[in-house]
Amino acid sequence: MKFKVFIIIAVFAAIQVSCGSGKTVKPQETTADLDEKTIKITCEKHKVECGDFIATVNGSMKALFCGECEKGFTCDDATNKCKNESDTDEPADDSDGPADDSDDSDDDSDNQPQEAETRETACTGLPENAEWNTVSEIVQTKENGEWIPSEKAAFNAESSTNACRFICKENYVWNSEECVAHTPSGLPKCRANVTKPCEDPATGIIWSEIILTQMDWGNAKAYCDDFDEGGYTDWRLPNIDEMRTVVRNCSRMMTGGECPVSELNGATTFAGNYDSDETRLFCTCAYDAADSIIGDRNKVLWTSTTVSDVTMYAWTLDSNLSLSPEAKESKAFMHCIRSDYFLHDSHCDKHYTWDGSECTPDTKTTECKGLPENAEWNAVSSITQTWDGTNWVPSAWAAYNKNSSSSECRFKCYEEFTWNGNECVLD
Repeated sequence: MKFKVFIIIAVFAAIQVSCGSGKTVKPQETTADLDEKTIKITCEKHKVECGDFIATVNGSMKALFCGECEKGFTCDDATNKCKNESDTDEPADDSDGPADDSDDSDDDSDNQPQEAETRETACTGLPENAEWNTVSEIVQTKENGEWIPSEKAAFNAESSTNACRFICKENYVWNSEECVAHTPSGLPKCRANVTKPCEDPATGIIWSEIILTQMDWGNAKAYCDDFDEGGYTDWRLPNIDEMRTVVRNCSRMMTGGECPVSELNGATTFAGNYDSDETRLFCTCAYDAADSIIGDRNKVLWTSTTVSDVTMYAWTLDSNLSLSPEAKESKAFMHCIRSDYFLHDSHCDKHYTWDGSECTPDTKTTECKGLPENAEWNAVSSITQTWDGTNWVPSAWAAYNKNSSSSECRFKCYEEFTWNGNECVLD
């Protein structure tokens, strides 16, 4: 059974005037459960500049207050737009007659709507081995004291003439931090409803065709581990960050976008993060003209990422191209992937390294310690240690042992000396 997160909002968001008292129900009193960022996003989505506005937020009607106008402007209740206070429908005062226009002025700037302040800005933050997609400078507009869109570039495979975006140069792919060298597989470029393995040239990830048999999470992982397609056998179930890369035309879902649910940053929590209007709003593409490079918009797809606070759930990309927790015992579809380039060590815990398919324990060479007087190493003075999840093993502290070892730190007493349990003593 698919898990859904609902917030019951016991507020009917409507702006109304009581016939008896004329009292207006203020929207500020009806949106206590919404944060300012969510209200701002909703108002901008409906192009509402000011005043009271009724909108549907997360399936419930809300009476939003979209703010006040700047000084010198008033809010037009009919259009929810800011209007110059001097704008009226009255004709200009020309009482002195046409012969004397001393009261008239050629400066009608006060009667004109205020134009938004704009500027041309060069994009910044182009990484090594990358190129602009498509422009290197944009026109910014000042809104509420901020210049938007940002001049700081972000990786995005969708080209744009009004946002600072970059892509990696040919034979390089983006691994969430930099453009790294990559040799193309020669497989077809991924597109909707692909029927054989394909490659996303932006990330280097190779995607299998969709597995049309629905399975629970455990069987889906096992299926991909044993999958054989296109001559490849090193398949696996994609993690949540890799699954996010298939979504196009939804900036919040792209790598580095506003959606905080990630394999890396600790936001893969259930009760702690996802159970909020803001997180769910940022992790959905239901209201965008989004699509997927592997299609399957009407199918729920497994990821390998467990919901960290409630481990019986795993993350999916649902039919709205949105992230959703799903009980591991329920059933969904999946794609398997091959990837040697995307999100390597950054997704492994400390002392683990990505080997192309999983995080493996690190090893290191360490000098042995604790050689007592009148003793010598038996037979090495340094060893290779492996991280076991808690400690480096075997220990670097030496122990007395007559039997030699090349993998453990051991010592023995000199000839004519004997170990008494604490030190080497003369016979």
